[in-house]
Amino acid sequence: MPVFVFSHQGLALPFLRRFPRSLEAWPLFIGAAMPDLADGTVGLWRGTLGKGWGHSLVGAATTDLLVGFALAWLSAAAIRRLSAPPEPIRRMQSRFSSFGGGGEAGTGPWAVRWLFSMFAGILTHLFFDLITHADCQFLYPWVRSLRLFPDWWSTVWCEWPLPLYAEPYPIGPHFIVWWALTFLGAWMLFRAWRRRSLYSWVRRTKRARGRGSDRSDLSECGPTP
Repeated sequence: MPVFVFSHQGLALPFLRRFPRSLEAWPLFIGAAMPDLADGTVGLWRGTLGKGWGHSLVGAATTDLLVGFALAWLSAAAIRRLSAPPEPIRRMQSRFSSFGGGGEAGTGPWAVRWLFSMFAGILTHLFFDLITHADCQFLYPWVRSLRLFPDWWSTVWCEWPLPLYAEPYPIGPHFIVWWALTFLGAWMLFRAWRRRSLYSWVRRTKRARGRGSDRSDLSECGPTP
C-alpha cells in the first residue's frame, strides 16, 4: 500500500494494545511501513514499482529490519534534538509521544524491544498483504510469485493501469479486501490519533506492571542532546 502507507500503522494498533509491555509504538509503526518503503525506493530507482525483496521473509529479517531500525533511531534522535521547534512540529511531537507510552530511560534493553517491535511491524505488513493480494513474495528470490489461496481468490474482473507499474493492477476478490482493510486501518489510526486514548491505555497498563512512566519511547533512545 505505497499510497495508503498509514493504513498499515492503523492495522498494527491491536497488537500494541494486546502486548503493551513488549512492543514500542515508534519502531512498530515504522516497521509496518518498511516493506513498501524498501521496495518503493528500489522501484523508483529502477523506474517501475512492484513487490520484491522488501516483501520477502529474507528481506524482512535483513534489509527491512536493519534499515528500519536505523530510520527509527535517527528520526527519534532528531525529534529529541528539537528543543524549541515551531508549533506544528511541537504538535507532531506530542502526537508521536502519545502513541509511545514507553518506559523510563535506561530501564530494560530498549534496543531489543525496538528490534522486536520493528520486526513485529514488518510481519503485520506482510500478513495483511498476504490476504489482500493475489500472490505474495514470501519466498522471494527463490519463488517470484507464491499463491496460497484458491483460484477464485485471484480471479481478475478487470485491470487498472497505474503510473510507474510495469503491469496493470488486477481487480478481483482480493482487491475488495484490500480496499476494506485500507480504510479500516486509516480509520483506526485516525481515531487513535484524534482521541489520544491509546497512550493513556498503554501507560496505565505499563504502570500496573511496574514499567511505565509518563515519558514516551522516543525519549529513551538516541544520543543525548
